[in-house]
Amino acid sequence: MRKLYTTSMVFLCNAQWRRVIAALVAAAPVVAGAFGYLPSGHASTGQAGYAGVWLDDKGEGAIEIAPCADRLCGRIVWLSAPLDKAGRPLTDGNNPDPRQRLRQICGLPVIGNLKRQRTGTWDEGWIYDPRQGKQFDVELRLRAADALEVTGYLGIKLLSESFMWRRAPVDLKRCG
Repeated sequence: MRKLYTTSMVFLCNAQWRRVIAALVAAAPVVAGAFGYLPSGHASTGQAGYAGVWLDDKGEGAIEIAPCADRLCGRIVWLSAPLDKAGRPLTDGNNPDPRQRLRQICGLPVIGNLKRQRTGTWDEGWIYDPRQGKQFDVELRLRAADALEVTGYLGIKLLSESFMWRRAPVDLKRCG
């Protein structure tokens, strides 16, 4: 009986240690990124890695993501087709609020209130799609220095849609 008790105690200790080690390994990129050091193969997880100008998944627009205090936000800074058929700047015509429909798309805030998560991702914010005139919850996950996974969802991520954005060229001419 004593042998069984000792073996059970070792198993519990080993299980606890495995959980501790797994948590440390998972947190390593986040902790290292906070101190400016990342092993090869890991992208930065701080605001600096996410900040910059990103081309959307279709290459039709570019969004500048920047710190807003301790959060992240973003606005449209480039459009492949910035004018309507009459030659006027595109406006937020699909917005459900009629008072907002005259806002120009260029410069429009489309990402807001993203909060850094323990995993290094940014979540609990919103993203606005002017093509649909709809706002969604959003999570940003840096996949590489020039690849940003943008996941839009409504309340829960079970029914979500992800898009891959690419970092825009430095010489991208901004609208407005």
